Amino acid sequence: MNCPQCGHEPPTGSAFCNGCGAELEIVCARCGATPPLGSKFCNRARYRIVDRAALADALGVKLADLASVHRDWIETALRNGKLERDGRWTESVAVGSRGYVEHVRRELGSRGRYRVIEPLGDSHILHETAEDYGYDSRCEIAGLSRESTPL
Repeated sequence: MNCPQCGHEPPTGSAFCNGCGAELEIVCARCGATPPLGSKFCNRARYRIVDRAALADALGVKLADLASVHRDWIETALRNGKLERDGRWTESVAVGSRGYVEHVRRELGSRGRYRVIEPLGDSHILHETAEDYGYDSRCEIAGLSRESTPL
């Protein structure tokens, strides 16, 4: 197997390329599975695999430094007491430039139809409408009980 980053052929069983330092094994961040190199989706949980090279490029860091840069960001945030969750990232389908968010929405096809794009600071977010999360089903099930439900 050749390194997808530089084409070098590292020794069998290597976790990193000895030509450029790129990771040779991908790990699903959500479930921990190790799908085959080049996979776009996790073969255990069907989650999309992050393209680390593209992420490093977008962040302006070297691929070999990506993990340590990320660790430094986390440690700095913890040291500075920034422990609150940022809803832009956890409640949005996409965050970025208007063009990028529109691209993601188009790629979603029918699943993107009712999602909205809104400006947020110097970026834009793509998310579900507030009504999608505001549905209250308690009124429909309030009358259910052991006595009123046939078994």
